[in-house]
Amino acid sequence: MKYFTIVKYHPCVQLAHAYEHLFVSTVTEYLYQHNRYKLLDYSLNGETYESGVIVINGECVIIMNLKNY
Repeated sequence: MKYFTIVKYHPCVQLAHAYEHLFVSTVTEYLYQHNRYKLLDYSLNGETYESGVIVINGECVIIMNLKNY
C-alpha cells in the first residue's frame, strides 16, 4: 500500500469545499477510465474544514507483476 495526503488552503470555505469535490471527482473519473476501481484499487477521501483547509487522503494498492517471480 502507498499512502498520500494533500493539504491546501483557500480563504473562502465554500470554494474550498467545491475544489475538494472537483478534485476527488476528477481523480476518481480518471482512475475509472484507466481500469482502477474505488475501494478495490484505491481509496480517496476529502475533507474541508471551517478554516478553509482542504485535506485529501489516499491510499493505493500496489500490484506486483507476477512474471518477475
